[in-house]
Amino acid sequence: MAGSSNKRLAVNTVFLSMRTVLTLFISLFTTRVLMDALGVSSFGLFNLVAGIVTVFSFLQGSMMSATLRYLTYELGAGDTDRLRRTFATSLALHGGLALISIVLAETVGLWIVNSFIDIPAGQQLAANVVYQAAIVSVVFSIIQVPYTSAIMARERLDAYAIVMVLQAVLRLGIAYLIMIAPSGRLVLYGILYAAVSLAIFLIYGGYALRFAECRCRPRFDKGIGRSVLTFFGFDTYGTFCSAVRQQGIAVILNRFGSTVLNAAASVAFQVNSALQSFSGTILLAFKPQIVKEYAAGNYGRSCALMNSCGKYASLLVGMLMVPLYCEIDYVLELWLAGDVPAWTADFCRLCLITACFETLLGTSYSGIHATGNVKTMSLIAGTLWLAETGMAWLALRQSAFPPIVYAVHLVVVLGVVFSNTMILRRQMPAFNVRRFWIEAALLPSILTMVTMGACLAVRCLMSESFGRLVVLSAVSMVVMFSLAYAIDAGVRSFTTATMTKVIDKFRRHTCRTL
Repeated sequence: MAGSSNKRLAVNTVFLSMRTVLTLFISLFTTRVLMDALGVSSFGLFNLVAGIVTVFSFLQGSMMSATLRYLTYELGAGDTDRLRRTFATSLALHGGLALISIVLAETVGLWIVNSFIDIPAGQQLAANVVYQAAIVSVVFSIIQVPYTSAIMARERLDAYAIVMVLQAVLRLGIAYLIMIAPSGRLVLYGILYAAVSLAIFLIYGGYALRFAECRCRPRFDKGIGRSVLTFFGFDTYGTFCSAVRQQGIAVILNRFGSTVLNAAASVAFQVNSALQSFSGTILLAFKPQIVKEYAAGNYGRSCALMNSCGKYASLLVGMLMVPLYCEIDYVLELWLAGDVPAWTADFCRLCLITACFETLLGTSYSGIHATGNVKTMSLIAGTLWLAETGMAWLALRQSAFPPIVYAVHLVVVLGVVFSNTMILRRQMPAFNVRRFWIEAALLPSILTMVTMGACLAVRCLMSESFGRLVVLSAVSMVVMFSLAYAIDAGVRSFTTATMTKVIDKFRRHTCRTL
């Protein structure tokens, strides 16, 4: 059973990693094409108007987390009837959330669009059409959540990855399509954007119907609904506090250094998000099994999966972080064509270091989510995120050194991870705090520092160039993987499972083709 699970983890990790790389490059290219097709002003207007609708669906993330947790738990517990009722309840809850989003968007949001924001002359009608199309798009993205959650709970992450890539390709396709339109490009793009959302919803829904629990109508079960909403409510507090922290830090930086520091922070955020998207592939592959093993009463296996998840995610982020850290000045110059805001490199370096430990946040969250008792975790973590804003303001006021804000964030991240591990120890007696910190934090940190030393030595032998960036990236991958493979038996086992599964799939595909 464990061998089969390891193979499933391996193939899911491969597919999700490929999805992350492909969608990242496609999305970056889509932005460039779209900006050429619409123009800077219309491109900015689309993002502004569509962003207003997104604000009213901010609860979607927490609801998806709750839905995924409960569907996965019931799969692990093996209760088919309760699984079906959980899915039906999820459909009803997301239908209600979609309705609430529509009401807010068509009242408060519509007032903001027509009375509050500054829309260029002659673009009022286009802005309203785009706004309505954005509402349609958001509604479809909300009601598809139960289906995508069912697919992830069933660990059909290869299908999930393929559809995500397809979505990115379709959005690139419509960006090219509107280039041939003689006029009304903004309106056409908004309508086609909504059409893509509809198509993706139909694909996810059609695929999910192969699972018995998904072939049912929306129906609210009071007992299940109460549990899901309780989980959702406490989880939302932590998510909300994290969002407040992020906006609070932006305001603090603005007060101390105007929009220049905000621009630097925005670049650092994008760098951090790119790294987190890669570590997220590991978490997405592991989370269903962590919850299922807990539901089945295999607490030792669930804890072992958490340790492995944190270790592999930290190793991956460390491997990617090292060349970026060494060459951040060159990368920024290349990326931003020389127009690099002050303090950007310092912000990025601290964000890169923090990213190595933020991987442990997702891992510890998954373990606590598996227990279903998120109240203590959310209250403590949320309060620490709020406190970070005050600490950052005091530190910046005393030092007048903008990077201190990111140093404070690193300390708070470590504090939240430590708090989560203590909570896990209480909720899941099989969880070993010391072992988690050694396997998921200490070992990856040591290997990352050794890899950093190797890259810095190579860096001294070459002049700054794109070639040096490529060489450092290759050295980082080779050194990190070699060290991990030699030291850790789990890495060797995971690598073997991955290669075996990929080769088997290739052989089967080749045989069918021939």
